[in-house]
Amino acid sequence: MPLNLLLLRHEKSSHASHNITDHERPLNEQGNSNAVKISEYMKENRLKPDQILCSTALRARQTLDPIISAWPGLVVSYKDALYLCTTKTAIEQLRMVKKAQCVMLVAHNPTMEDLLHQLVDRTTEHKVPLAKAFAPYATGTLTELTFHKDRWSDLDSSSGQLIQFVPQRTLQE
Repeated sequence: MPLNLLLLRHEKSSHASHNITDHERPLNEQGNSNAVKISEYMKENRLKPDQILCSTALRARQTLDPIISAWPGLVVSYKDALYLCTTKTAIEQLRMVKKAQCVMLVAHNPTMEDLLHQLVDRTTEHKVPLAKAFAPYATGTLTELTFHKDRWSDLDSSSGQLIQFVPQRTLQE
């Protein structure tokens, strides 16, 4: 069976307080509302991850909260290594996953956008036009990729098939 990867960039965060670190910035009101919408979209489309890797940044954790509420008992690993990491680090974290068929990665840009560009096989036809997915990776964007691999440890560049690209703004329409 193919492996599925869900990439979710955190929702819109607040810049209201200058007394907190970037790592501890919370979601703003719109970000909280949008996090619920992406959770509902995932539930409606049966996009339930077997394992979630999430940045430890507050805005990433708060983006994930409604998804965890929708599916109690999800396996979640909060990783300091995913906070503003490189694509190399993100891939290393994915390669360490053992038994999950569907993994969700909740993190930040530019990592999410760069990771999508690096993992997509540009030589095959996709369900979503690549030009649409290679637009700026806005906050709250969800992407689904599939890989014809048996293990996450075999994950490599240019091997993913783009299944869905869901910018948050399309959930507002």
